[in-house]
Amino acid sequence: MKRLFCLLALLLLTGCGGDELQRFTIVTAAAVDVRDDLYRVTVEGTGQRLDETGRPELLVVTGEGRTLTECLSDIQCQCGRYPYLRHTSLLVLSEAAVQERLDALCERMLGDHSLRINTRLMVCPGDPAELFGEEEEHSQTLLSRSAAEADTLTTDERTLNELLYNVFAEGVDVTLPLVENDRSGGLLLLHGENVAGTLDERLTPAFLLACGRARTGSVTASAGGRETSFRLLDAERDFSVTLEDGVPVLHLSLRLGFRAERETDGEASLRDTLKDQMREMLDVLRKSGCDALGAGQYLRRHAPDDWAAVREDWARLYARSRAEVDVQVTVESAGRAEEMR
Repeated sequence: MKRLFCLLALLLLTGCGGDELQRFTIVTAAAVDVRDDLYRVTVEGTGQRLDETGRPELLVVTGEGRTLTECLSDIQCQCGRYPYLRHTSLLVLSEAAVQERLDALCERMLGDHSLRINTRLMVCPGDPAELFGEEEEHSQTLLSRSAAEADTLTTDERTLNELLYNVFAEGVDVTLPLVENDRSGGLLLLHGENVAGTLDERLTPAFLLACGRARTGSVTASAGGRETSFRLLDAERDFSVTLEDGVPVLHLSLRLGFRAERETDGEASLRDTLKDQMREMLDVLRKSGCDALGAGQYLRRHAPDDWAAVREDWARLYARSRAEVDVQVTVESAGRAEEMR
């Protein structure tokens, strides 16, 4: 916990004055990869020259080194100014970087070089540098497209402070949104600081609803022989964990309200689809060992005696856990909504 507080203090307190900014490359997005035991850091930032519209030119520069500091110094040698990360809105990590160096990334780059704690995080299965180009600010394109994917509940938003809390403060196992070829969708599952697996974007809506992170967006289900889009209007979630014969049982109850894009009687179909996806999603989490819903945290907070009894063997018991899922759905059709106006 002490290590977490030190990191947050570094993130919050480090600043830069206006005159100093003239000596830096202002970074809007960064990507980190690991290859052959070397870091590769790519930054998207503003240069010293102005483009034809009078705006600072956009730079995309990659540095390489045995440490993150060497990478940033390499970037300075190439563009003449040291990368200033305080204005970074997006950090994309390669899956290899998360798998091999997540702890080092958190302690060194995220602390020592002062990224904001609300910096958005994504993970790229391949080379994250390929997501950046010099024609436009690709970071903003990625962020806007991820927001569009979030509207269909196929991706999630994660920030640096959530990652730090979950890695260093015994929080809920973290999930990070996946992005590839300018398109986001699906989640990378972590167990502690280790990669545990992935969750397909088809099951991401079920995850977001189950963990209470879904507030708006839409899901698709078959209704009357046709695929129909249902927009989420409201969601209530109850989650608890009990021990039965020493085995964790996850109790998940959802009460969901939707509006259908057309006249439909697909309430039962939507309920059954979501219930099946909930069970499949929970099975993926259990088999991967990723406690992203916080079953262990629930026991630690609400049943400390039970948690003390299972804590040392939690990984094995969580893999044997079972879930009881109840989903209640109400659907308001588009036609009915028009009649009420």
